[in-house]
Amino acid sequence: MKLAAAGVLAAAAFAGWTATATASTTPEPSEARAIERGFLKDREVETEVGKIRLSSVDDRFASVAYSVTIPEVGSARRAPEVVKAPTVALLKEAKGKWKPVPKAPKKVKKDLKKKAKSDIVITGDVVDVLTRSAACSESSDFYDAGIINHGSGTYLSVEFPSYRGPGVYPALGVHSVAALSVNNNGVPQYTTGLGNDAFSSTGFLYVDEGWGMIGATMAKEPDEGGTYPQTVDVEGYWACR
Repeated sequence: MKLAAAGVLAAAAFAGWTATATASTTPEPSEARAIERGFLKDREVETEVGKIRLSSVDDRFASVAYSVTIPEVGSARRAPEVVKAPTVALLKEAKGKWKPVPKAPKKVKKDLKKKAKSDIVITGDVVDVLTRSAACSESSDFYDAGIINHGSGTYLSVEFPSYRGPGVYPALGVHSVAALSVNNNGVPQYTTGLGNDAFSSTGFLYVDEGWGMIGATMAKEPDEGGTYPQTVDVEGYWACR
């Protein structure tokens, strides 16, 4: 009986050690400073860094929890003054330097508790809530993200063909634009920007590491009949897969 009990205790201890070994850890102070420097480099938005974690399944990866202060953009709409990032930023170390990365292996994202749930509320002509993760792509001068509700067929996309990195952008009809469609295979039915002036903002768009925010109004796509009023309101954040 004693041997059996000892075996149970040993198994429990091993299970506990295994669980601990695969949990993210707090980096040493010097490494935490290096990760923070790599994360803050070239960021234009005021950022406050919170908890920093180092992956135990692959110590080349780390995560940073943080908050940002989003300044006012135009007079049409104002973002919340301070916003806590809905998901952590992922960083990877290469050649002694830490840099933000858009993707990481699934086991690393799980270890670092990388979330991917969106929360966008749409009201007006279209009423819906988008909660699925967004499909995002990014390059040196282009960014786009798309979120769909398969049940309702509502699809929201944001596109930045003149992307300059994380920051605040005006919600226009060109350059930084959001579009909405319902059961239309993604063909825009409503867009940001004024119908008679695509360069006039109707809100704001914000892009960050693995997520973004929108606070804007939209109008039907203009046609030969003239310009339509802003009849759709879109508020919330998307989180990339």
